[in-house]
Amino acid sequence: MYLIDASRPENFTTDPADVREMMIQLWYPIETVDEGTRAEYMDYPTFQWLKGRSPIPLVTIP
Repeated sequence: MYLIDASRPENFTTDPADVREMMIQLWYPIETVDEGTRAEYMDYPTFQWLKGRSPIPLVTIP
């Protein structure tokens, strides 16, 4: 999904005309399966690397 909130200014750019824009991806299981293993969303070293470089708090990453 591509969301635009024209009522809120974008704080992370220098252009005062910018508004909030966000891309969202959703994943969910479509059926229950007994075989296979679950994959991590992101491994811990990658999370630590990204956390140190993101201007946005990463509190929502599982």
